[in-house]
Amino acid sequence: MRKDHLTGIGLIAQERSRQVHEKGFSLEHDAQHTSGELAQAAAYYCWPAADEKLSRKLLFPDEWEWRWAKREGDRKPTLRDLVKAGALIAAELDRRLASGEVPNA
Repeated sequence: MRKDHLTGIGLIAQERSRQVHEKGFSLEHDAQHTSGELAQAAAYYCWPAADEKLSRKLLFPDEWEWRWAKREGDRKPTLRDLVKAGALIAAELDRRLASGEVPNA
């Protein structure tokens, strides 16, 4: 890993690039998720594992099969979880900006 990626912003940018280039989660793909799914996914990655069942019940519809974060035991989100969450937030921001939403001044 290059030294310029050893910041939170750098790690998030690197993960977002991976999501786009390796997973195919482009802006066009993300534009399909208009009901807050990307932000919900980010929230899920930040949620402590001990509350996983509660988080699923509160944040995610029953029919939405969750496959991204499988956690065991009582632990806090890992650094990797937080990087993925940051990249998902960036994806949601990009999706909203591309749809014409204007940030609050």
